[in-house]
Amino acid sequence: MASIPDIAGLTDCASSAEAVSAASPFTAVNYHFGMLLGVDDFETEQAFAHGKMRLHNAWLHREGVVWGFGVEADLPSAEVRVEPGLALDPVGRELHLDARACVNVGAWYDAHRDDPDLSATEGEGGDISFDAHVIARFRACLTRPVPAFADPCEGATSETAYSRIFETVELLLVPGLAPATVDPYHRLRLLFGLVDPDTEEGGAVTAGDQEVLDAVTDDVRALLVAFRRFAALDGIDLQPSAPSDAPDDEGAGIFPAPDATPLVLANVKGITLHRAGDAWTLTAADVDPTVRATHVATRTIQELLCARGGAVAPSGAPVSLQLDAGGPRVDRSSVAISERTITMAVDKPVDAATVDPEAFRVASLGDSGWKHIKVASADFDEATSTVTLKLRTDPGADTVRITAQGTGINPIVGTDLVPLAGEVGGPPATQHEGIDFVHILKRS
Repeated sequence: MASIPDIAGLTDCASSAEAVSAASPFTAVNYHFGMLLGVDDFETEQAFAHGKMRLHNAWLHREGVVWGFGVEADLPSAEVRVEPGLALDPVGRELHLDARACVNVGAWYDAHRDDPDLSATEGEGGDISFDAHVIARFRACLTRPVPAFADPCEGATSETAYSRIFETVELLLVPGLAPATVDPYHRLRLLFGLVDPDTEEGGAVTAGDQEVLDAVTDDVRALLVAFRRFAALDGIDLQPSAPSDAPDDEGAGIFPAPDATPLVLANVKGITLHRAGDAWTLTAADVDPTVRATHVATRTIQELLCARGGAVAPSGAPVSLQLDAGGPRVDRSSVAISERTITMAVDKPVDAATVDPEAFRVASLGDSGWKHIKVASADFDEATSTVTLKLRTDPGADTVRITAQGTGINPIVGTDLVPLAGEVGGPPATQHEGIDFVHILKRS
């Protein structure tokens, strides 16, 4: 699979490195009146502009699809197809595909069956199954030849030269699934619960990650302090790629990845080929585009953050776009169980008459699944703002699920008749419809 233009046979795509000048974002031409300009000056000017753009793209945006680049498997034609699209590669270059590209999977297999990286299995009837992934790589082609002036004593062998550079992509179907990648900014991702902490031998969380976990808080001002600290440490950890032996790796020491690093577009799992006469037919292929990185427009990100309720009041408390009615909430950290007694604290007084056994549900998880446990009594201590449940039987299991109702026909309500709003720090609730508080307790 490849998409490289051939403009009336007058295109040279032999080497992207030769077609495009090296990126040099820190050296520019110092123009002055009467200056004699040569090829080197124009190349320096282009390298400066290209380098600045690529440096910005690579470090501040990272690689990812901007639009398009859909990948699909068409079984009747036995093809894997890639639709037009625009993306950034890991070294900040634009990848642009302006027409659909496709590959016949059977022909591809015949050409690559002996590749050491291809792990294919043979099934019933001689069917062949394997996994692969689709990548996109930057490619630059020389086009539009024009007459060239050259002195014969310079050893020139051609009277024409290419006057344009066309940037496109090379698409490849590669054996095996795409390798796993490690996303940058590990501390920040951990701070917001997007990744698991690193552990040492024995399962203990590393000291650095434990520091991040200790900084997790609902206090938005304290969270901002933690964000700035861990952003600084993550930024220090970022480093340009080390020089490689690849001849085209002109970006080593500047960009976050080697120059030849491709952009993964999709995994194609379970490719199955069936021999029908002299040709292969494609009987199965599962395209998974979720392994790619995707860019989301900044305006959309702004709107998503607004929908999430990211404003902050002068007191430092988060402000939601939906105003909370102020119903009582349960402090999750206060929930405890001892034999047949469950206790939990609420953050404001509740109407004791609504603290009724019918307002609670308790179940234990055993080998046969969930078992309902009857609540014999429910009481509210106004002095300590504590709810106490007495169970008719001991749950007799390590896992117990407790539900306090803020919805339904038996909700717990505050002294102002506003229903229970779930947990402390949870989403907003209305004056007429509360939120159930649900807690799964590990007794061990």
